[in-house]
Order: sequence, then C-alpha cells, then structure tokens
Amino acid sequence: MGELKKRVVLSFFVTVLRASLSFLTIIALARGLGPSEYGNYGYLLASLVATYDLLNLGTSNAFFTFISKYGLSRQHLRCYLAWLLVQLFLFLLLVLVLPSRLSDSIWLNLDSNLVITAFVSFFFHQRVILTLTQIADSQRRTVVFQIWNTLLVAINLCIVIFLVVFDALDINLYLGILFLRS
Repeated sequence: MGELKKRVVLSFFVTVLRASLSFLTIIALARGLGPSEYGNYGYLLASLVATYDLLNLGTSNAFFTFISKYGLSRQHLRCYLAWLLVQLFLFLLLVLVLPSRLSDSIWLNLDSNLVITAFVSFFFHQRVILTLTQIADSQRRTVVFQIWNTLLVAINLCIVIFLVVFDALDINLYLGILFLRS
C-alpha cells in the first residue's frame, strides 16, 4: 500500500475513533455535570469560541496558507506563537478591565475566575493543540499526531468517567484537567 493511501486509511479510522470517544466524553460530561452546570459549560465554551474568533482576526488561516506556500521556518513559527500569546493576554486583559456589570451581562454572572480558567483551558486545549496538529499535517506527521490526540481524548474520557463515578465532577475541575492535559 502506498504511503499516501496508508495515511488516508489510518487517518479515517483514527478520526472515527477520536470522534466516538469525544461523543462519549460529552455524554458523560453532560450526565456528570447535570443540566444547569452543563448549560453553563456549553455557554462558556460558545462565548469563548466567539471571543477567540474575534481576537484571532483570521490570522490562523493566513498563517497556514502562508506556510503551505513558503514552508515552515522557525522565525515564522515563533512569530505565530507570539501572536497566539498576545491573543491570550488580550483576553485576560479584557476580562480584568471589563466593568463587572458588562462582564456579568456577557457571561451570565459567572465568576470571572471561572471565565478566565475556561478561556485558558479552551485556548490551550483547542487552539494550541489545533495549531500543533496543523503544523504536523503540513510536515507530513499526521499519523503520529492523530494517534497522540486520540490517546489524549481516550484519557480524557477515562478521567471524566472516573470523576462521574465518584461524584466529583464540576466545571472548574474539568477545565483544570483540560488545561493540564494540553
């Protein structure tokens, strides 16, 4: 079997496995947190995705288009990673200087520490890992990184199930686990 065909077949199966594990994790998370807390988690996640998209300004698409044309250099990578850190600090600054009335309105009276924890966890779990995955793809290291990501998703599922069984799951703990797992 050719190298490309092998990568495509393995990618397909690993993607299906990872999606299945993620689905089971979401179900366990929803059952463990309950409707109210899972609703807060979902709202936080949706608002943070929108906030990140606003801060990102489409630069991630531009970066990967650029490296697909010119290749990845250390200078380009350092510049992009610095931009990611600027985005993280801009969000933290935004939450810290936003008047509490406006913050409460946006994040439904959720504690600002929870909002910050959620964004940092989301940022590292979703954006940094996604960036590393895309870089691995551009360097033809797709299979190794997909297997690694699938292993992380499986570990996440096991942790969530463990916390649900022992009735110890809450949003702060789960977000902390996502951050540490990244």
